[in-house]
Amino acid sequence: VKLITSNCGDVIKFAGDAILAVFPSTSFDNNNSLATLRCSQVGLKLAGLELIAGPQRLSVHCGMGCGEVIGYHVGGVYNRWEYAVTGDPIEQIGSSEPEAEAGQLVLAGPCVPWLVRGLIQKMPKSLRTMMSKKFEEEELARLKGATADKRADTSNSSGRSTPEECKKDFPFQGVLNPSSGNFLLTSIDIGMTSLTPTTEMKKRD
Repeated sequence: VKLITSNCGDVIKFAGDAILAVFPSTSFDNNNSLATLRCSQVGLKLAGLELIAGPQRLSVHCGMGCGEVIGYHVGGVYNRWEYAVTGDPIEQIGSSEPEAEAGQLVLAGPCVPWLVRGLIQKMPKSLRTMMSKKFEEEELARLKGATADKRADTSNSSGRSTPEECKKDFPFQGVLNPSSGNFLLTSIDIGMTSLTPTTEMKKRD
């Protein structure tokens, strides 16, 4: 919880042994890209935790979505209340989280463009314009269906889709699952992996 809250995130719900956390864009000057980047960094840190409870070794896996969420306080009968959360990110997490195995972070497909934009913003100015143009060109090609044939070729003889490795055009690595569109994020290589809380963040805690 401290790792999340010290990096501009907020834990909004506990569900059994799981937690639901948000990284609102308002905490990043309304910059969705930087919010996605920070959430991805924290997710990788959380997935890499090694936890021990007595003789048991515990593991963490994470699913990630993006978009607008809406929270409701429902109930009231016998003074019993429940905080319910809905929105596209919840549906995306329902798809991405089951794909994550122990020690893994899986991003829903819509998160990837935001992650790339966030990484571009953190690049040196000399690279920013070039990489931004390259990304926009690839996105345009994707939207036009230029990659449809490549995705079709990733299906094996059993009809099940096999993941394809991400080209290292940008400073992150992972594996795309073409059947779901989700992305297994394995690393972020840009020189900003330290998540040391700033003084302002510490004060907020």
